[in-house]
Amino acid sequence: METNKGHLHLHTGASDGLITIEDIAKSGIGFAAITDHDTMEGIEKFKALEKQGIDIIPAIELSARHMGKNMHIVVYYPEYKPEFIEVLSSFRRKREQRGVRTAENLNSLGFRISIEEMTRGNIVTKGTIANSVFSYPENRELLGKQGITTKDAFIKTYLNNGGLASVELKGMDVKGLFSMVNGVKVLAHPGHNLGMGIEDYIIDDLVKNYGIWGMEVWTRKHSEEEEEHYYCLAKKLGLYPTMSNDVHFPEQLEKNNAPYYMLEAIRKQRKK
Repeated sequence: METNKGHLHLHTGASDGLITIEDIAKSGIGFAAITDHDTMEGIEKFKALEKQGIDIIPAIELSARHMGKNMHIVVYYPEYKPEFIEVLSSFRRKREQRGVRTAENLNSLGFRISIEEMTRGNIVTKGTIANSVFSYPENRELLGKQGITTKDAFIKTYLNNGGLASVELKGMDVKGLFSMVNGVKVLAHPGHNLGMGIEDYIIDDLVKNYGIWGMEVWTRKHSEEEEEHYYCLAKKLGLYPTMSNDVHFPEQLEKNNAPYYMLEAIRKQRKK
């Protein structure tokens, strides 16, 4: 990798990622935005990488809801009111409750899963549930018989809306969130949460009324068709298009490295 490239969307053990300081140091990238789900607890630790010349960008990926749809919004360089932390804590408890109910559903489907292990120390996301499931050989064997060999495939089959063990978790209201936190706001992987073309009006409203500045276009969660669509939509709405690999695991550090000029654009917007 080149040091003038990096990642604008990366998860650590503070939420549902497995990325460590050592992983980033070995990768050769020049910058990394720490964008854990609904928490900023992991950022300070990763600032140690700045001694090695790697820029660490403080950020957070918010589980938001607007016009009846869940979505994820990354806020770079967040500035927030004290009550914002209280809202995140409350939402964390809702995640834990969702995790317990999901684990119960998985148990009834024949999976071994420890609720205590799953909720210990981490924010409970679909990723942490998948990590817990895959930690048991008998679960991997059961999934293998179904042709499911990856955590992403497991999440799609069992945990996403309509999945065999799914429990809905409504995101936090955008209007309320944005009254408490400011920063450079980027809509994450819209094709993953919204209907391409069908629900573009939601993105339009986020731009006009809530100050969304950018949108992830080139991401592993988009097909080529979605990348083309959201690039054209970004240009139409005046959004800055960004690149992301939504990194959770070390092997994902190798792809979709964002060029340094994208980080420069975020920093420029921050100063306005």
